[in-house]
Amino acid sequence: MRSFDFIMIGATLLILSTAGCGQTTPPTCSRTIGVYTGRYQFIGGTCEATLKGRPLIFKQDDQSNTVTQMGSLSDVVTTEINFIGCTIGMKQDITDTGRQKMISSIRGQLSVGEDDSLSGEVFRTEYMPDGSTIRCMGAYNAVYTRDGGTLGSAAEHALGSH
Repeated sequence: MRSFDFIMIGATLLILSTAGCGQTTPPTCSRTIGVYTGRYQFIGGTCEATLKGRPLIFKQDDQSNTVTQMGSLSDVVTTEINFIGCTIGMKQDITDTGRQKMISSIRGQLSVGEDDSLSGEVFRTEYMPDGSTIRCMGAYNAVYTRDGGTLGSAAEHALGSH
């Protein structure tokens, strides 16, 4: 009879742990706000090791899923951000301004760190001038840190608001 009691206690604990009782609360992440600049470390692939990414901009009133565009004389950067808990899914597509053909894209998932940095792995795809043929692909470890300026400052206006 004693082994039956032991089995019942074990089964009860298993049920309670899967039902949510006794589980640790998921960590809360600070709201990511500001202009974040990335540093990249090449992991591998056919692209060159150097990657110059574009900044990620997070505003106070951004929704969980946002799409923004910033244009310059030579290209347009379309950034899509998806917040899921302490993870940020990001995608940046860079197109030619005149012909509107793909130049490159960066995609990845970033984790929000305790120091408000963002880190994770990103994947880069570069395209040939036709905008559809892949020239190269590469994987990078990425760390994004917040720039010193605050949103609404001259730094944001220099990057162009969306």
